[in-house]
Amino acid sequence: MVQHTANADSPFATYFHSSNVLRKNFTSPITQLDVENHVAEALWRAYDSLRREAVLRLNILELDLGICDIRVMGMGVDGNKVINIEGFEGRTVQITLMITLCSKADAEKLTGSYESGAVKAKLLSDRANSENLIYAEPYRGSTSIFSAISGSVAHAIDCPWAASTAASALGSAFGADDKVGELIYSRLLNNQTSEAVGSRLGKIFGASFQTLINGIGSVAVAKRVANAGHPVIAMNLPLPSAVNNKNFSFGRKRAKIMKADIQEGEAEDFINRHERLYSLINETARRRVKWLINNN
Repeated sequence: MVQHTANADSPFATYFHSSNVLRKNFTSPITQLDVENHVAEALWRAYDSLRREAVLRLNILELDLGICDIRVMGMGVDGNKVINIEGFEGRTVQITLMITLCSKADAEKLTGSYESGAVKAKLLSDRANSENLIYAEPYRGSTSIFSAISGSVAHAIDCPWAASTAASALGSAFGADDKVGELIYSRLLNNQTSEAVGSRLGKIFGASFQTLINGIGSVAVAKRVANAGHPVIAMNLPLPSAVNNKNFSFGRKRAKIMKADIQEGEAEDFINRHERLYSLINETARRRVKWLINNN
């Protein structure tokens, strides 16, 4: 089951979380049992770090919080990425998990669910080699915004703006209904206007679009995002070409908008590729979930 849900009505919340696990016997090679124990420790750390944020988003009690999906998405030893840490020596093990939290009551029926937006944010962050990326995509008449910081990914906010909002503003400016507004917006997107008309439409669009810029700005000035440095802003939205060449102010930072180059099915392929890489470890992690959390 793959679902994308917004903050207001989401039955689950997906996060990417990276943990550094300190090894006591760092001069000895990592065994299969060590791998299982390190993954279990990383799982607990992720859950412990994320649970307070998750219960607020899901609007449930902390005692009712469970896990419906857990996947290993990356490993490393002493900062060096490897496919499998077994057999390596080192002081610290790095483990990146994709973890989806939900209520314990829904954990079984939601098994395998995850937010595609969080996956796309992680994929774009890796592709851009960015430690600070903000990703926006449309969802049910609004825009969902995700932050990807140093390998950690989470839903940030939902902004009350969508392409339909811009189309409605354009229609209203010409005394027309939303259907005509959609036609006007389509022409603006495809540069099918004169320079003078395009300039007027651009101003109307810009006034509407500022709502989304302000929403992203509120994410950009949040403490963790702000401390991560200059952000990359990626959007998977139908926008006029002029938007891509303009600097926008996001809080105290200025940045251009990058078009999110995500093809249909890429997020699922990204997940499936890592599932194949870590299939045996993931089976162990899912067993540990039942012992550590869902059955408590």
